[in-house]
Amino acid sequence: GGYPAGTLNWHSDGKLLIPDGKGVSVLEETTRHPQTGLFTLQSALMVTPAWGGAPHLTFSCSFSPGLPRRRALHTASIQLRVWEPVPPEVRVMIQPEGGKLVRGGTVTLTCETPAQSSLQIHWIK
Repeated sequence: GGYPAGTLNWHSDGKLLIPDGKGVSVLEETTRHPQTGLFTLQSALMVTPAWGGAPHLTFSCSFSPGLPRRRALHTASIQLRVWEPVPPEVRVMIQPEGGKLVRGGTVTLTCETPAQSSLQIHWIK
């Protein structure tokens, strides 16, 4: 713990990270010890990587003491690798099989992908 409390900041690729509430959010907690009056700071960073974004993300944290002429302390950087799953298989089925039909007849085209997929299917004529 310490006194005064100071501040914790998150950095991405060496630049100050500003929470936007969408892809980046921070949960901070400051507690004060009842007997000593010293502060303890805790900051949790939550990041949702964007699809098609950088394959590697680098983060670090810094502590700026609440005292004049004191330098900020920085953690070592940590690099995360972003994994993008392979798109699932998408199939088209034709009824009647083989796609042969008589004039005035009906053909049914069915587009199918696995249930756990978050893909949206669009038909183009």
